[in-house]
Amino acid sequence: LDHLLLLLALTLAALRYRRLVAGALAFSLGHMMTMAAAIAWAWPPIAAIEVAIGLSIVWSAWRARRPGLGRGELAGAFAFGLIHGTAFGTELRHLVGGSEGLLWPVLSFGVGLDLAQLVWISGAFALWTPVRKRIVAGQPLPKLQRFAGTLLIAAGAAFALRAVWRAF
Repeated sequence: LDHLLLLLALTLAALRYRRLVAGALAFSLGHMMTMAAAIAWAWPPIAAIEVAIGLSIVWSAWRARRPGLGRGELAGAFAFGLIHGTAFGTELRHLVGGSEGLLWPVLSFGVGLDLAQLVWISGAFALWTPVRKRIVAGQPLPKLQRFAGTLLIAAGAAFALRAVWRAF
């Protein structure tokens, strides 16, 4: 769910499909790197990572209040992928039973993840096109854009608070 929420926040911020795909792929690259490292070196699940995941959703949704994915946002998507991958790698390690044969689980998961996220962002981008076309530089954002961003901020905050709650 956290992965989909972050991609949805990127979609809200995207004005061009190519930049959205670049952001999603940057996120995925970071995700796969730390996912593989977490599997290989048996990183323990850390509550702070789960909180950081929630906050990455909050930040991305907050950032969508000024649409457009520039280089800074692409670097941010990569950095957030590093955070998200750390948490998922600890879970995937339990599923694959260790780090032996690490290459196949990471590659197969990564390819499947990329295909699924391209379907997700393509659908979301297409559905969001009528709202996105109403965005005018220097003008207030459409109400639906602000509402969707607020919902994503709330979802990210809830994700972070749930992680804090589970830690105690």
